[in-house]
Amino acid sequence: MKTTHTLWLLAASATLLISCSAKKHLAYEQYVTKTPLLQAPMIAELDVDLTKKVSANVRCYKSNEENAKQAALYDAMKNSGCDVVVHPVYEIIFGKKVIEVTVSGYYGKYKNIRKPNLEDVTLMQELQDAQLLWNPNAPVIEKTIFKK
Repeated sequence: MKTTHTLWLLAASATLLISCSAKKHLAYEQYVTKTPLLQAPMIAELDVDLTKKVSANVRCYKSNEENAKQAALYDAMKNSGCDVVVHPVYEIIFGKKVIEVTVSGYYGKYKNIRKPNLEDVTLMQELQDAQLLWNPNAPVIEKTIFKK
């Protein structure tokens, strides 16, 4: 009988010691530089399929309008497999604690992603220069020259 008590006491002690063991978790940190990283620009062609409409509907609880719109846009891209929803149109219904957003647009897929060549760089510069002509908010620089 005494041996059984000793055996039970030993088993209980071992269980208690095992269950009270400490665990130590380690995490490693790595310093990340805060200087800007230079990245080469890439050129991509956007293939828009005007015959293929994409749409999604989401309900967001305790959210704001912008987050709900982003969630609907994400669902539309995820469900259709497109890279971008071209010309998205949002229908928003506000409830007491819920925002329901429906987004619809056209299917867009990026293709031919490449590094820019000289022709691309020239075209980008021309477009940037032309943008000033079409931008109504662009600053107007006037120069008056008087000749005698």
